[in-house]
Amino acid sequence: MRAVAGVAALGLVLGGAPAWAAPDAQVDQDGPITWLDCPSYLPNDVDCGRLDVPIDWDVRPGGPAGPPLSGADDPRRASIAFAVHRATGERRGAYTFNPGGPGGSGVGVLGTWLTGEPYGPWGALPPAILRHYDVIAWDPRGVGESTPALEGCDGSATYGELPQAGPVNWRAVATAYAESMTEALSDCFAANPDLAPYLGTHYVIRDLEALRAALGVARWTYNGVSYGTTVGMAYAREYPDRVRALVLDGVAPTNQSQLQQASTMAWAWSTALRTFTGRYPAGFSRKVNRVITALDEGPLDFRGEPYPRFATEFLGLDRQVASLWMQGRYDGQRSTFQALDRAARERGPVPQPVAPRPAQAEPVPFIVSFVLCADRPDRPTVEQVAAIAETTASAGLTAAGLQGIQRGLWCAGLPRIGVPLDASSVPLRLANAALVVNATGDPKTPWLRARVAASTIAGARLISYTGTQHGLYRRVGSTCVDAAITRYLTTLRLPAGDMNCSFSVAPPL
Repeated sequence: MRAVAGVAALGLVLGGAPAWAAPDAQVDQDGPITWLDCPSYLPNDVDCGRLDVPIDWDVRPGGPAGPPLSGADDPRRASIAFAVHRATGERRGAYTFNPGGPGGSGVGVLGTWLTGEPYGPWGALPPAILRHYDVIAWDPRGVGESTPALEGCDGSATYGELPQAGPVNWRAVATAYAESMTEALSDCFAANPDLAPYLGTHYVIRDLEALRAALGVARWTYNGVSYGTTVGMAYAREYPDRVRALVLDGVAPTNQSQLQQASTMAWAWSTALRTFTGRYPAGFSRKVNRVITALDEGPLDFRGEPYPRFATEFLGLDRQVASLWMQGRYDGQRSTFQALDRAARERGPVPQPVAPRPAQAEPVPFIVSFVLCADRPDRPTVEQVAAIAETTASAGLTAAGLQGIQRGLWCAGLPRIGVPLDASSVPLRLANAALVVNATGDPKTPWLRARVAASTIAGARLISYTGTQHGLYRRVGSTCVDAAITRYLTTLRLPAGDMNCSFSVAPPL
């Protein structure tokens, strides 16, 4: 069997995990659940199982005009892996979550929510939640231990050569990326015709609803991070009566197109960099600006190695800014910029010409493409995406242009697949309004998206945190953020109005 990927609560894969052991699986004869032995990396007080679901929930045996049968007539099946940590005291409900991605394994991150590792005790769910709520983790279809999985997908993408000095031909960069993505996605799609079209959120939320019913959960207390917020909002629109509480942390709204997503991502890096520099005296911002200007002229010397604006292996401004999503790295980023500033002030004339970054093959996030491209049917053109990158670069951070290209061309070459999300902006009305949380300088899910989401959920409150962390709850050591979310999850009490939480220095990792 494939191993469940160990996943941080921020939707990023950290490493592999042992395969599940199930020599004595117990089959629930009265339902679609098979109970299994848990993987060894989970605590002993966790129960594990699989839920049988159809690949296609919308099979209509009578053709398009026939009634849907909830997938009952689809012989193609999927198996949704899940794990349950029972409430240690008086049970008041069920807490579930999605850690993001797409591609994040809920089962893989359950140990972090229960123990806090690798963040420390302050990173675990609060005792009040563990005492009164079953914590239910699950792997979306195609992810982690859930089956089936994509097979035969080993293609790569490239931006082509990237000039390490002077202007960038963004049309050429976008074209190279689109062509390589088209080839990789087309091959993977052709190799998985019975799975790739059915990975979108439309199907994921139906799996989640089936899991709720199979486990006898009345209503979910739900916490979504990053892509998990998309799942939460889509589920709440489809099944509003099945939601007790809804936390959206690092928001990816359901009602933004691929083109809108690419546009907001293009300026997210610049915002993150400004938010980061704002944590230090004004002179530091001047140093950072000097470094950015110098790198547009050519690489700098960094501890004996050439440091360019586009990364070659591990060194590069684009890689450095991209990592600002975890504020625990702030000190290292600051020291790097200070060293680069010294190099910029001491550098003599730049050798000409500066060699470009050779074309590099980068892994294609296939699960991301198939999910997001099913959710949002628009397909931005190369010209549209290149224009976004050009505008971003001209605003002063050339390296950020790659973000717009990547996000805008995730669907290159794919036809319309799956079932798009409901893109309505009609206010969503829930029995208990949602709590929306986002860092003002988040480079992965820009703050503006959280504002959009909060405005489409009646009565929602928005907590804005002045940092760049992606995923805030129990991750940044902010008493302001954590207390408000825990109070809402356990008592349904929302803040009186929108909140601003200042930057906090979490305990060391």
